Amino acid sequence: MALGLINESPNPRAHVLGGLSMRRATRRGFTLVELVLVMGIVAVVAVVAVPRFGHGAPVRRLDAGEKRILTDLAYARELARARSQSITVTFDNTNENYSVSNAVDPIRRDPAGYTVQLDESPYMLELGTVDLDGDNALIFDGFGTADSGGTIEISSGGRFRTVTIDAP
Repeated sequence: MALGLINESPNPRAHVLGGLSMRRATRRGFTLVELVLVMGIVAVVAVVAVPRFGHGAPVRRLDAGEKRILTDLAYARELARARSQSITVTFDNTNENYSVSNAVDPIRRDPAGYTVQLDESPYMLELGTVDLDGDNALIFDGFGTADSGGTIEISSGGRFRTVTIDAP
């Protein structure tokens, strides 16, 4: 009996040698060169993309803080109209917050009072100069008319935004 190469298998890649089956090695996976190349491309994209996202966070925080302040001022005005009583919004630079007198926080429903902490999440802002006609308070009378106008400055990550309140 002679040992020879016999290919009687239905699989053309399989070769039978003396009754033993031997399969050709098929390539599975990636080479080291391919992996290093892909990692290099991912690193270049990350170096370009990360700084762009990093600079966007302060702008988004300023946008959110500005919208919150304006929304709360509108809430205080409507609350004064609805109750026909004065509502005061007081800005506190030392504690980086503002509060609305005689109001319940419409988001948290906290009866203890309505204070928005600007230096905490999600805003992470610093309350800068507040000039509401010489003081830090804006008073809405029973008709919803503000006692003064002025500016409120907020900042985040070296960027600044000024919220302007028109005088009545």
